[in-house]
Amino acid sequence: MSNSELFNAVESILRAGFPRELDWGKIAKESLEFHDGSKPMHLFLVQEIARLQQLMNKVQHVLERLRNSLQHGCAIVGEELTVATALKRGAVPSDWDRESWVSESLTAWLDELNKRAEMLQGWAKKGKPWALWVGGLFNPMAFATHFLQEQCRAKGWTLDRAWLTLEVHAEALDMQSANPETTYVSGVILAGAGYDFRANKL
Repeated sequence: MSNSELFNAVESILRAGFPRELDWGKIAKESLEFHDGSKPMHLFLVQEIARLQQLMNKVQHVLERLRNSLQHGCAIVGEELTVATALKRGAVPSDWDRESWVSESLTAWLDELNKRAEMLQGWAKKGKPWALWVGGLFNPMAFATHFLQEQCRAKGWTLDRAWLTLEVHAEALDMQSANPETTYVSGVILAGAGYDFRANKL
């Protein structure tokens, strides 16, 4: 890939393959319409938004620096060189990979970045999705913990006497059947085992 082609690739990512600029601070505040600011789920949402914003800022800034270097014929060194080398191979730069998620290609990584941004923005503006893409969270375990804490507060239970149970459904459930004491999740990956849907067990 020539420098000209690399410049076009960077420009394409910044213009079309990258989430449009969002005021995440405003979005976090808007979520207060659906979540009491002291509630665990709101705090978790704000943490996820902050993580994604940090990643987006990092990616955008290095791409802009790389674009400027290519545009003005400057030497490409350091982080920009690492990113440029990865982009030429259609791979995810190692710095991005360490701070995000595993993807098979740069295209898949950017697609997931946009989906994560869309999910968190919708959650903040409209409330938690009745079926949450848990695979799109930075910290799924923290989500489970915050959900349990919120249920305990609402019911007046002590946290040490509450636990989570998991049910696996072979087919998608109807939104109308959603239970307020239940959270439905998708995007869960089972590693090291299989699942027998008929027997409903590992």
